[in-house]
Amino acid sequence: MAGTSGVRYFAVTLTSPAVGASPALDFGRWASFSGGEPTVTVGSAWNGGAKVPDRTQSRPIYANVTLSRPYNPGRDKPKMSTLHRIIGTGRTFTIAKQDLDANDERVGKPDVWTGCLIVRIGEPVYSEDDSSPSMWELELAPQGRSNAR
Repeated sequence: MAGTSGVRYFAVTLTSPAVGASPALDFGRWASFSGGEPTVTVGSAWNGGAKVPDRTQSRPIYANVTLSRPYNPGRDKPKMSTLHRIIGTGRTFTIAKQDLDANDERVGKPDVWTGCLIVRIGEPVYSEDDSSPSMWELELAPQGRSNAR
C-alpha cells in the first residue's frame, strides 16, 4: 500500500523571534527529539461529609525537551557560542515538530512548544575509540504547547 510505511519521519526545528536589537535566531533541524509530555497534578477535596471527593487538576506542565544532533563544527560551534551567551537571559525559543512522510512531505500541522527556556547546553560527546559522529544536546523547558495531539 502506498504511503503506509511504518517508519516515522519528523522535521524538528528550533527558532527564537527577534528581541529588541537582537536578531531572530534559527538553529535549524535536529536529529533527535525527546520529552515535551504534559502532566497534571490531581487533588481531592472532601466537602462536608462527602463520601466521594471532588477531583481537581492543575494546568498542564510540559516535561523538558531534549534535542540532539551530530556535531558539525562549521554549523554548530557558532550556534553553541550564541546559546552560551543567552542562557539564563530569559530569551525564549519555539520548537516545532512536523510529521513527514517517506518522501519528506509535510503531513498535517506541526506540534509546537512555545516559551521554551534553555536549561542545558550539552557539549559534543566523542571518543577516539569510536567511529560514530559526536553528538551534542540542547535541553529546554517549554511553557506551553499548541496543536496537541
